Amino acid sequence: MDEIDRKILGLLMKDARKKLTEIAHICGMSSTAVQNRVRKMKQKGIIIKKHWDVDWSAFGYTIPVTICVNIKSKQIENLRQKLEEKLIVMGIDQYLGPYDLVVFAHAKNLADLKETEDAIRKIEGLIEVIVNIWNREKMGFRTHVHFVNNFGDED
Repeated sequence: MDEIDRKILGLLMKDARKKLTEIAHICGMSSTAVQNRVRKMKQKGIIIKKHWDVDWSAFGYTIPVTICVNIKSKQIENLRQKLEEKLIVMGIDQYLGPYDLVVFAHAKNLADLKETEDAIRKIEGLIEVIVNIWNREKMGFRTHVHFVNNFGDED
């Protein structure tokens, strides 16, 4: 991957619906050359999939959080259930570090987040839970992006 590939990838990450002709103009090359580079990045597995992203704030889930948990493995499904009662869970990932799991989620308000934390603390087998609230503006954290129909392909 060279500087031009990184530039194309950066442009697609900012706006995956951007037309190849626009990217080509910015990069000073033909749209065919850009299309070939995008195709090669797909083949190499650098660009891996299309996806939907939802603006969770439109549903009132405006508080992005990470919840770090140490819990006995047989209680993970119970943990997931408690989380999903009040939060939109984006993912529960295993973590190499001081915690077994890190949960990425969105909460509607602090009261729902506190209720969720209290419910988690009651799960048998819980060792530790830490809740981190993210400031979207300061951290550049987005609650949404647009639908990606096909990285850089013409509509």
